[in-house]
Amino acid sequence: MLVAAFLALVEGRVEAQDQNISDTPDRDVTRSCTDDGSIPAASAASAASAASAASAASAASAASAASPADAAVSDDGEGTALAFPHGVVLRLNRTLRASPDGPTPLPQGAIGQVSGSWRGPGSTPARGLFAALYPGTRPAPSGRTAPGSDTGV
Repeated sequence: MLVAAFLALVEGRVEAQDQNISDTPDRDVTRSCTDDGSIPAASAASAASAASAASAASAASAASAASPADAAVSDDGEGTALAFPHGVVLRLNRTLRASPDGPTPLPQGAIGQVSGSWRGPGSTPARGLFAALYPGTRPAPSGRTAPGSDTGV
């Protein structure tokens, strides 16, 4: 369920919700993803009429059924990686790092990401990566979303 919900958010099928006001989208949370069919649920939807739809649908079904209990978990000082057996790794950032100016770019090697804003020390507004989705079954590397950015919270 966790991966399916994250995929829906990354692909834009659902909106992030405000944490303080019921039924209100949070416009500060943004997302991006690749459009190359590498996200299991996206490839299932785009291949529905193709002969390979059965294998794509099974990947999407596996993504939808995945739970954190199915994942190989890897922790480091930056965050937690959940590597699921169906071929995706969800990297949750524990240490938030502010991106320099502009929107948070898709991290290298990632197929999807969610970023947003928060208040840092002294109520300084900041924006950066919350979580990213990577292809594969091995934990994604930790790392900063913006090389040279050292504003951690």
